[in-house]
Parts: sequence; structure tokens; C-alpha cells
Amino acid sequence: MNYDMDNIRKTLELFTLSEHVYELRLFNVKGKGTVSGYFNDLDKLVNECAKWSGKCPGIYITLNPVNRALLGRANNRAIPFAKNTTKDTEIISLEWLYIDVDPQRPTGVNASDQEKELAYLKAKEVFSYLKEEGFPDGVVADSGNGFHLKYRVGFPNEQEYRELIKNFLKLLDLKFSDNNVKIDTTTSNPARICKVYGTLSCKGDHTEERPHRLNKLLFVPEELEQVNADCLRKLTSQLPSNENELKNFKTTNSEPYHIKDVGAWLDEKGIKVKSVGNWNGGTKYLLEQCIWDPSHTDNSAIVVQYPDGRIIAMCQHNSCHGKGFSEFRDSLEPGWRKQLKSVRAVEQDNEEISLTYNFPEPMNDLAYYGLAGEIVKAIEPHTEGDPVALLINLLTFYGNVVGNNAHVGVEATKHPGRLFSVTVVDSSVGRKGTTTAHIKRLYETFDKEYIQNNIKSGLASGEGLIYHVRDPIYKYEETTKDGVTIGEERLVDNGVSDKRLLVIESEMASLLKVAKREGNTVTEVIRKMWDDGTAGTLTKNNPNKTTNAHVSIIGHITPHELIKNITDTDMANGFANRFLWFCVRRSKLLPFGGNIEQVNFQPMLQKLETSITLAKETRKIEFDDDSKTLWASVYPDLTSLKGYGSPLIKDITSRMAPQVLRIALLYALLDCSPQIKQPHLLAALAVAEYSINSCKYIFGNSVGNSLRDEIYKHIKKSGRNGLSKTEIHQCFNNNKSAEEINNELAHLLDQQTIIEKREGKKRIYYSIEN
Repeated sequence: MNYDMDNIRKTLELFTLSEHVYELRLFNVKGKGTVSGYFNDLDKLVNECAKWSGKCPGIYITLNPVNRALLGRANNRAIPFAKNTTKDTEIISLEWLYIDVDPQRPTGVNASDQEKELAYLKAKEVFSYLKEEGFPDGVVADSGNGFHLKYRVGFPNEQEYRELIKNFLKLLDLKFSDNNVKIDTTTSNPARICKVYGTLSCKGDHTEERPHRLNKLLFVPEELEQVNADCLRKLTSQLPSNENELKNFKTTNSEPYHIKDVGAWLDEKGIKVKSVGNWNGGTKYLLEQCIWDPSHTDNSAIVVQYPDGRIIAMCQHNSCHGKGFSEFRDSLEPGWRKQLKSVRAVEQDNEEISLTYNFPEPMNDLAYYGLAGEIVKAIEPHTEGDPVALLINLLTFYGNVVGNNAHVGVEATKHPGRLFSVTVVDSSVGRKGTTTAHIKRLYETFDKEYIQNNIKSGLASGEGLIYHVRDPIYKYEETTKDGVTIGEERLVDNGVSDKRLLVIESEMASLLKVAKREGNTVTEVIRKMWDDGTAGTLTKNNPNKTTNAHVSIIGHITPHELIKNITDTDMANGFANRFLWFCVRRSKLLPFGGNIEQVNFQPMLQKLETSITLAKETRKIEFDDDSKTLWASVYPDLTSLKGYGSPLIKDITSRMAPQVLRIALLYALLDCSPQIKQPHLLAALAVAEYSINSCKYIFGNSVGNSLRDEIYKHIKKSGRNGLSKTEIHQCFNNNKSAEEINNELAHLLDQQTIIEKREGKKRIYYSIEN
């Protein structure tokens, strides 16, 4: 049977308050979308849960009671294609503390028995820890894939208590999550929904290895005591404070003092690691014991390394308060600070500057998250194309197919999943365009009409691009009848109703060549298409314009063609930085081709089609709390472009922050997620990092073509002394005009690449040193 009626009733009697209203919600119901209803009649709610069990991935209710007025949406009944579901502000009170212990596994499938066993052991560990910390017994339930712990709290729905619950879950995540099992930190929001025990958990297909299972209650205390707020405050005080964050040690790039992999470094120093996991966007190493006090063995000693190189260390006991990674390293490498100081001094005094960059390292595995990674990994063995090209083609295709309804909002600007991506093929045998063909073939299996009508190539002018996504065209005409002249607008062209357009340029060099012709507007129109999809021409004979168009671009080019045909103006006017540039090369030799026909794409295509359907109905997507924290930590570097190299590279990557938002949005939509979560943002950051490194390789080795870069190079070589304007002119044998030099210095100052200093009353000079 697909349900256990007694367990369903027992669950609802336990978790709902009499006479209060709760929302029932079901996702991905075949042919019905999201099904939702509001209930204060327990019998009707029990029957509705049993009715739907097994017909969708899971049966959920709000954990907390909702505003009674919401009965007006669907009064004790469930309706399909629900447009409105419960918001946090519509929750009356916070009744339960919900701890979801879930095994790490691919998206959209049930857990294996082995994965579930790991979650069980972790849930026992958490339960015992909370018991030792003074918690009363809580409810224990089998969620079908993992385990739930629930404790009564009875808090008002106020910011103080919402933050308290959120921080408590962050603490558990910090202490217990690892690469096998995750403590879900997203269950803190008031409108959180939870499975109804006694119903069937059936994500994906039922297989012997990953079966569908009934959720069930396992343990309910005879008397449910509430957890008081002071108990939670005591525990959350163990979270890293601002003081800990100030003691972060950001490593230098100088070997041997740069710690690239803190896990390997800990192993080298003989520090035993209990488990490894993710926390706050970094890699977390849970130590078996504290380095400052070996008696601290209760999951309190932790080291975290972030993607930008920052490392923090902490012990959550009061006796270790205020100690960070610098003190941690002092215990293992006495004298390292003095050695580091001398190395930095040598670096600062070194007048030589290297502006040579190597082909980027392989893209971080974080980029191959979720369905996108699953598809790339299925295709990759059967093509000579680079997996980077497969991934970026897949994301760009997907972003165009889903349209521009779904977006991330930044102030008044909307960022849909609209990408302009170019693969820069390392050689003539780099399999240019083959990866695009693989991705195109996937979409063709379920949307031939899009492939036939919405993909174009041969872009040569701005007017031509506008034409393919044009608005209806009206012509003003005057007629005279009985001496009276009447003017009216007459429709002469219906325009284009579907304004999704994917431009695929297998020879991107051709576009760059025509763009250099005098009067060609293609770069100007492309810029506007990336921004908001609105563009037009003022010519009398060409009245075409477009509004809210959704144009994406995939291009292929070689480094030589790119450097030869792109101009300084393209860099300065914001054309180049609206594109994402990716170095790719042939990944392998397949003289007889692969066996792509043997790959079963059907499960992936079903998930892809489902995500597209949901994405087209989605509007604004927000960050969840964890991804907000991560975004706040990386945003300053993305916008200041520190460490990006020369000014030329900074120009080309200056829109990387909004590019990351768009990519993260696509990962969230592929995941059918209503929010951007940490894995989505981490994947986007990994893609961005590879693109930045590609730009360094492509453009950083060609700085001699840019006056600004030449000035920057001379200033950097001058070290602490800097250069005056007179000295800068002398670097060019006085062959550059004052206007040229002043313009480039102003740009460098605006970028904060250099600083202006005064020495006495007269001398003004420029330096990169603070």
C-alpha cells in the first residue's frame, strides 16, 4: 500500500494545533503542477494525504500554523496549478524546531540503504549531543531517505526567534555535517513545509538500489517538553563571532608559506581529521581534538578553508575563545610569521613583473553540480570536445530556452539566465562546435520547434539582430475623404511573438570583423540585448525595434583570431565584458568516435524538461540564507577585481558579479529550486573562476597592444617609489601626448588599480603601493 493511514493520522494529530489552519502542498504532480490546499478539518486533511500518496514525490504540510484567512484560497480542499503558497509573514507562530538529517546523494533520487544508514548514525549522534546539552526528548521520524528530529519550541514569529533557530541549525551544520550527511540549514524559515509521515517518498524511479519508502514516526516521547530560548542561545553562542572572523589568516601566494590545500597540510602536520564537509561556502575539517586543549573532543575544533584562500580555525569552548588560524599555525610552525614577513618584503622589492599566464587549470568540480554535471559527464566520454565547452553550451542553451521570466533582481535591474559565451579553442584541432552539436541534439528530442525557429547564425549587423526579435510594426497613413484628412496607424508587420533567440556563431571572428566597419551597429545592439533586450534604430527607412527580447549567444573562435580582431574600443565600450570567455582544447583522441547512442539520456531528459516547464512559470528568485552569506563574502572581490592582473583583464571581467548571478540562477532552475542555494552559487563561482583564468591566458599575454597596460606595467616596476607624469612620458620617449597619458591614468585611478600620492608641495606621483 502507498500509505499508512494510522501513521498519517498520528502525525497530523501530533504536529497540528486544533482549529488552526495548515497548508498541504504537493510538487511536480503529473499534469497538475503544484497542488495546494488549506485545512482546519483533520479528517479531510488525513484523507487528502492518503489520496495523493504515491502520485507525487512527497506529501508536505506547513510545520507551523498559518493565517486563517488563507482558507479562502482553497477551503479544506486541494487545487492544481496553485499560484499562491504560504509566505513566512503568513505564519502565526513558530511551534517546532525541525532538524533534517539528510544523506548527500544526486538530486532527484531516493537514498540507498547505505546512504540512509549513514544518516541514521548521524541523527543518533545529534540526538545524543542535544540530550547532553539539556534538551528534552524530541520526536524522531524516518523521512524515507533520511531522518528528522523535532522539538517543541512555541516561539512567536518574530525576527529574534527566527534568527535564533537559523543560527542553531548553522551550529549543528558546523559540528555534524560532512561529505556523506548534511544537516539542512534551510528548515528554519517559518513557512517551512515537512513531509507527512505515513505517506510515500518517491523521488525519481523506484529501483532495487534506491527504492521508494514510506515515511514513518519512530519515536514520540510520552510527554513533549518545550525547548526554551535560553538553551538555544547558549548553544548558538559557540558559532564563530566577528572576533574569530577578524583573526582569519588570508594566505599569500608565496611558496612555501602559501597553504593551497589545508587538508593536505593538516595531514602533513599529523593533525587527525574526523570528517570533511562544506560550511558557509568553504571546506570544513572537523578535528578529532583541539590543538590548544586535547580534552576538547566533542566536535568543537574546526578548520575551514574558503575558495578565495581564507582559512579560519576555531574551538567552540570558552577557554579557546579568541584564537584563530594564526594561533593555530603558531602551535605547528613556530616562527612562520617572521619567515612570511621576510618573503613579502622580498616580493615588494622585486622590480620584475611577469605578465605571462598559462592555460587555465581544469574547471573546479563544483561547476559540474546537479543535472548540468550529470549530462556533461554522460556525454564527455564520447566526444573529443572539452567538458568545459559542453557545460557552458548546456547552460547558455538552457538559459535561452527557459526565457526571461525567471530572474535575479539587483536593485532595479533584472538578471535573467541570459548568457553570451565564447569558447576560445586552443588549436585548429580543438573540436570547435562539436560540443554545441551534442547539446543541440539533446534539446531537439523534446522541442524541435525551438531548434527550427529560434536558433540563427550569421550575425552581421545590429539591424539584422533586431529584425529576428522585432516588435510589431505600424505605419502611419493619412487618407482624405470629403475634404477631411484622417491619420491612423496600420499594422504592416506582426513582428515576432516568441522573442527567444539563440545566436550560434561557429566563426566568431567573422562577427568581430564586420563589427569594425564604420557605421556597423552590431556591438551596440548586442550590448543592449545583454542588458534588457530593448533596442532600436533611428533610421527613417528601418523602423524596427524590439522590447524585452531574450537573446543568447554562443561563439567559437581561436585565440589568434580573437586577439587580431577585437579592438581596444570593444574592451572599453563594454562589449567584451558582456561575454564569458572560456579556453577549451581537445580532451582526448577518439579515432572511431564515441558510443553516444548507448547512453540512456531519457531520465536526464525528463528532469530537464520538467525543470524547463517550472522555470518558464518562475518569476523572481532570491538567495537562501546560506547563499546570502556566501555572496556577501565573495561580492567585494568580484566587484573590486583584486588579483585579476592587468587593467586589460579587469576591463574584460568587470561584469563578472552579474554574470555569476545569472549562472547561479540557471543552476537553481535546473535543480527545480525556488531559491538560489549554496551549491548553485558555488557552481557559478567555479564557472566564473575558470572564465577569469581564461581571460588572463587569452588577453593577459597581449598587454603590449594597450597603452593603459604599458603604463600600469611601468608603474608596477617602479615599486614603492612610483612614477611622476614626467617619468611616465619618458617611459614612452615622450612620444605620447599629455591627453593620452592623462586619460589612461584617470582610468587606472577609477579602477583603483593605482593610487595618486603627493610628496611635499609639488611632486605628484603614481604607485600601486598603499
